[in-house]
Amino acid sequence: MIFLLLLSCMKHPTPPEKLLNNDDCLQSLREKLEQNDCLQLEYATKDYTDMLIRCHREDSLRENMWDTNWFRVSSSDIRYPDPETDYFVKEHSICVDGTWRIESYPPDFVTKQNLVP
Repeated sequence: MIFLLLLSCMKHPTPPEKLLNNDDCLQSLREKLEQNDCLQLEYATKDYTDMLIRCHREDSLRENMWDTNWFRVSSSDIRYPDPETDYFVKEHSICVDGTWRIESYPPDFVTKQNLVP
């Protein structure tokens, strides 16, 4: 009984898909970045299907996920045959509209050798 009471009092995190407006993922991401004074971006591309963007800022000035994380922008039509990759992508997705999927990754997930799935 006490366990159930404690569970009901816990703050539940915002589901990732609710972090951005799913009607227009690119516009929502743009607004979030602009709200956090991210007017210049770093970027990396894996191939023609997706790219990664991040706020261009000194690490000591980063304050939250919007100016710290890398955001992967890819087609919402991409399907992953490997269940582990599919699960990984869904867990990091913060917006999916009819055209785009946006995923969010902490900086340590993205290296020049490994640009996420």
